[in-house]
Amino acid sequence: MHDHVIGNAPHQHHGNTRDNDSVRYHGFFVLCSVQGISSGGCVPTITSIPGLGTIPLAKTINGQMLTSAKPIESRANSALVTLFDTGGVFVATITHGHDSESR
Repeated sequence: MHDHVIGNAPHQHHGNTRDNDSVRYHGFFVLCSVQGISSGGCVPTITSIPGLGTIPLAKTINGQMLTSAKPIESRANSALVTLFDTGGVFVATITHGHDSESR
């Protein structure tokens, strides 16, 4: 099980409007904390990851799916979840929309 959540993608572009921008995003696992599990605020999916062991990946937080960065960060601040830095970096391409007059 995994999800892809991105905080803020850049709105500006560099160069021609037909260019695409490459951005780098840092990867984290969102884990239910002991407090989150015991309070029922975080529902885990127990997942086995080779080299890391069995971990409680967060499935929902207070009944909400993990679909944006802001609520995840807020729940980390309230100790319902723990963010685990994977050390992974993802490179993504942002494709900018074009209107018919700019072509």
